[in-house]
Amino acid sequence: MKTRRLYTDQPLSSDSSVVLDAAAAHYLGRVLRARPGQRIWLFNGDGREYHAEVVDISRRDVSVQIDQATEGMAEPARPVVLAQAMSRNEKMDLVIQKACELGVSQLWPIDTQRSVSRLEDRRATKRLVHWRSVVIAASQQCGRNTLMGVAEPRTLSDILAAAETDQYALLLAQPDAQNTLTEAVAQTRNGAPIVLLIGAEGGFDVDETALVRAAGGHAFRAGPRTLRTETAAIALSAALQLLIGDWRY
Repeated sequence: MKTRRLYTDQPLSSDSSVVLDAAAAHYLGRVLRARPGQRIWLFNGDGREYHAEVVDISRRDVSVQIDQATEGMAEPARPVVLAQAMSRNEKMDLVIQKACELGVSQLWPIDTQRSVSRLEDRRATKRLVHWRSVVIAASQQCGRNTLMGVAEPRTLSDILAAAETDQYALLLAQPDAQNTLTEAVAQTRNGAPIVLLIGAEGGFDVDETALVRAAGGHAFRAGPRTLRTETAAIALSAALQLLIGDWRY
């Protein structure tokens, strides 16, 4: 039987008994229909994986016994933040899911001039909760034990200010740029975390591009073909992992 991985938002430790929170208990008991004696792996985002056995299942609660904790997969040594222009629901969900699988450390949604989706405060809060649930599901599937952060939607100016404060290098995907991705990465400070900026369909407008360049951004072209925003986000996140991350070929 396949060992199930399950996220729970509560403290975990070796050699301890835990009563799982309601969401985890429902998923394990009602969806997966686990039984006493079944082995499971738990994680809570602290970077470790906890090996446990189901002890008891009731209508509301699931009790497990944790026997040991193991260190999870290491996060990439050079973090990549994906700054993604807002897109429609299913496209944004896809980008978040795949960015998590690819080892992106954080995702910063941007409200750009060409964004086809904009959120009012009330909807933004609801969508943020949904996006974080997408991260949890993707982490359960891919074996990642550190949750990718998803920030609230912000303007490009706010993104650039945050990047400057934390000394991130800026990479701007732009169809007419002269440099390749490899050349743009070579121009960044060695070891500096990277913010990868992906525009909406049609890219960033002239004023937004000027803002990024004024902030020290390095523009690059993403190959000979025009990519959709979600394709660019996924493909370029993967390409960065090959160039600077934890992919080795």
